[in-house]
Amino acid sequence: MGYRSHFKKLAAMAGIVTTLTAMSIAPAMAASDSDSSAASATITAGTLATTLGDVAFGDIAYQFAARTVSTPNVALSVADSTGTDAGYQVSITATDLASGGAGPDIAATAFKVAAVDNVAIVGGEGSNGEMPTVPAISGNLSGTGQVVLSAAAGTGAGNYSADVDFDLAIPENTLADTYSGTLTTTVVVAP
Repeated sequence: MGYRSHFKKLAAMAGIVTTLTAMSIAPAMAASDSDSSAASATITAGTLATTLGDVAFGDIAYQFAARTVSTPNVALSVADSTGTDAGYQVSITATDLASGGAGPDIAATAFKVAAVDNVAIVGGEGSNGEMPTVPAISGNLSGTGQVVLSAAAGTGAGNYSADVDFDLAIPENTLADTYSGTLTTTVVVAP
């Protein structure tokens, strides 16, 4: 066997050893490492709020007889960004309409909600897409007042608007004067 042949065998053997070494190292290099970490998100509750526009019956001519005057389309809004889908009720109460000094007050019992209509979504929407509803309207605005919008549990999330029509029963012989009072709109969580 010559020198060249021996060298070829050695070179071949070195190649086999290198290949075997690379093969035995390859799995170690292919091994991976993993790690896990926690992920979290906190959704912060917003508010439940309502507003009502001013109610103005305008100038009313003096009369001896009792009568009822109306004012339509007073803007009502309710916004539920609590993130609870708990539902709510919006109610309106009134104080007596106090006389400016000429005569007796007009009692809050004379103030009524005539109708609530045009309920519309302004932004957002509950998880099931249902809007607040208008319950049966009856009674006056004294005491506990009148519920004018209601959202069952699972409904009402978002911002909504509605138009409220008011009636004021003016007693006979009500003296000429400016009468003023306060309407309070309240929203409470209630399914």
